Amino acid sequence: MDFSRQQLKVSDIWQINQDVRCYRFVSAHKSVGLEGFKAGQFISLFYEIDGATASRPYSIASSPKEAEEGYYDLYIHGGGEFTSKWLFEHVTVGDVLEASKPIGDFYIDCSTKGPVIGISGGMSVTPLRSMARAVADGSVNADITLFCGWDRQEDVLFFDEFLKLSLDCERFNAVFALADMSAPGMEQGYINREIICKNAETKDAEFFVCGPKEMYEFLERDLAPLQIPPDKYHLELPGEIKQIPDCIKQGSKGQVFSLRIEIGEKVHEIKISSEDTILVAMERAGIKPESRCRSGNCGYCRAILQQGTVFSDPARDNRESAEIVRGIIHTCCTYALSDLSLKFNGINE
Repeated sequence: MDFSRQQLKVSDIWQINQDVRCYRFVSAHKSVGLEGFKAGQFISLFYEIDGATASRPYSIASSPKEAEEGYYDLYIHGGGEFTSKWLFEHVTVGDVLEASKPIGDFYIDCSTKGPVIGISGGMSVTPLRSMARAVADGSVNADITLFCGWDRQEDVLFFDEFLKLSLDCERFNAVFALADMSAPGMEQGYINREIICKNAETKDAEFFVCGPKEMYEFLERDLAPLQIPPDKYHLELPGEIKQIPDCIKQGSKGQVFSLRIEIGEKVHEIKISSEDTILVAMERAGIKPESRCRSGNCGYCRAILQQGTVFSDPARDNRESAEIVRGIIHTCCTYALSDLSLKFNGINE
């Protein structure tokens, strides 16, 4: 694993609509270029907020070629998590933030032959924009059709941009849909098999799907008749847990436990609420744990459970059997059910 980080400076900020801004990041050091990436990957931004630490992953919306030219564009919704709200309120042009290198398995690159079908719900469209721009600038030699679903017309992103791209690039097409209303140039209803098959060739296509859990569940059922091979059906990581699991609500909700943490030669002893993941509890205490995807997938936040009982969210528990046997947990999706003792060093020994 590569734990190194980049220093990024905010060079521009654009207000896209009432809730969304585009932040353009360049290298904070003129002699150091940005890390390259594959279209669809993400970076994590690291924050220090009122004595607490935090990190959040954001998909890069610009293309890999634009990174070579010196910038990443991130489209961020300010009405969601407290980190995004803090970003809106405090980060201005010229500020420097720490970021991870790009990471993630949800991408297309020069080996992708297509056709590619991308399906998004709401703000999750951002990695698909990166893919679209990579096809348009010739970095990826594949045909791509994007299906972008939105609830409200005033929230729609990239409609004019994708329309222009489709006119300029014969390999690219985009279809927009509004869930509960009609609008010129857009489908009405949720993105489904009928809309997809009407607008794209699905045979041998590679699917890239990004959106909320409910959309994933619907498309899994609706697209089943297409018999898409598993290796051609890619889901973007779900992101951080936003609702307390039912077993916590019904069992240990409101309890506070002791958490002992060994990181190298340092030992931290903190309190942890049963309603916080272990990762969040460490961040609240001002500890700087490593994390990237916050979805139970990348493994950067792994720790060895030395003592205690935990609950890992099954929807995000992507541990291999060997990890489970060794007592390894992913702290971003794991809750305390008792007092705990964790060790962060020695996992790869």
